[in-house]
Amino acid sequence: MSAEELARRALDSGDPTGERRWSLVRDLQRRGDAETFEVARRLVRRDRAAERALAADVLSQLGAPELPFRDQSVPLLMELCHPHEHPDVVHAALSALGHLDDPRALEAFIGCKDHSDPEVRLAVAANLPSALGRDEDPRAVDALIQLTGDPDDEVRDWATMSLGVRLDSDTAEVRDALARRLEDDAGDVAGEAMVGLARRGDPRAFDAIAAALAGAHADAESEPGDLVVEAAAELADSRLRPALLALRATGWANDDPRSWWLEQAIKRSAPGQA
Repeated sequence: MSAEELARRALDSGDPTGERRWSLVRDLQRRGDAETFEVARRLVRRDRAAERALAADVLSQLGAPELPFRDQSVPLLMELCHPHEHPDVVHAALSALGHLDDPRALEAFIGCKDHSDPEVRLAVAANLPSALGRDEDPRAVDALIQLTGDPDDEVRDWATMSLGVRLDSDTAEVRDALARRLEDDAGDVAGEAMVGLARRGDPRAFDAIAAALAGAHADAESEPGDLVVEAAAELADSRLRPALLALRATGWANDDPRSWWLEQAIKRSAPGQA
């Protein structure tokens, strides 16, 4: 079947998030040839938002893992990130750029950080780190700091993870932004903030981790969460060792991949091991 026919079927499949459409997108991506790239290139400039979004989805992993059309795809996807584009298309384009790991995309992410649609800001928060090399652009750091305070829960969650875990920037502004999320009760926001602060050795992580472990010990129905234990391992503070040993004694994460972090936390909290 030709790439043109696969694209037509994907567009006719109905639900843009449905399995049928995504199965056809994956078929197009696996082809990884010039014919498929040309079909996607033409779709980028079509009138319907659904066509442009399909182009972005195909280009995101066309020919993965080699990504032979990465260099040509990045500018096409950046075209789809302008302020007057449909939000679904911008979201798809930013998500695609997140797969291509190209520093040219940084301008697109920065330009969309104030977008009115939370799904677009979410795509920025989740994918912006992919456009950074070893030198983390201060504008990118500032954008993620801003998004950690976003009114949307999911945007804050991803921004806190990206800032705290995927970036290594260690400034007072980064630490303060993470500390402001320690009492955020949405999703994994507080846990991601603990991990980010612990990675930087910030003492504010200790009280939050200790309180979460103590709460789990006091309430048998309560769990500290994977991120709390991961943060404890990153902080490597011997004062946390009794609470971590008590957590192990409850059977938390027995025969579970999470047990690796618990054992690491206990090992690193031993005196002299930090």
